Amino acid sequence: MSGDITSGVLITEFDTGSDLHAVNANAVLNEDVYIITGAKTFITSGQLVDLLTVVTKKDLAAGAKGTILFLVEVGTLSFEKGMKLKKLVSRLKIPQIYYFNNVMMPLEYLLG
Repeated sequence: MSGDITSGVLITEFDTGSDLHAVNANAVLNEDVYIITGAKTFITSGQLVDLLTVVTKKDLAAGAKGTILFLVEVGTLSFEKGMKLKKLVSRLKIPQIYYFNNVMMPLEYLLG
C-alpha cells in the first residue's frame, strides 16, 4: 500500500494474448519444485517490477481449470528478461518480455 514495491501480473503470451483459458506457460511438478516453461509479453512497466504473479497451467488440456499462480520476487529465480518492447508510452511504462526456460519454482511460491 505504501508504493515501495511494484508488482505485475504475467498473463499475456505471444500466441494467446491475455486469454486465461488459452495460457500455454506450463508448470510441471517434479518432486518439490514446479518446472516452468513459457514466455510472457507486454508486461507493463516490466523493467521496474519487484514482485510478479506468474500465471501458468499445470494441465494444459483443462483450460482455465488447470491454471495455477506463483508469487515471485524479481531476482530470486533464473528467469530471463527479454528486450523492452518499443511502444508509444511513457518511459516508465515500457512493456517487457519474460522467458521461463525450465525455471525451478519452489512450492512455497505457489499462490493459493
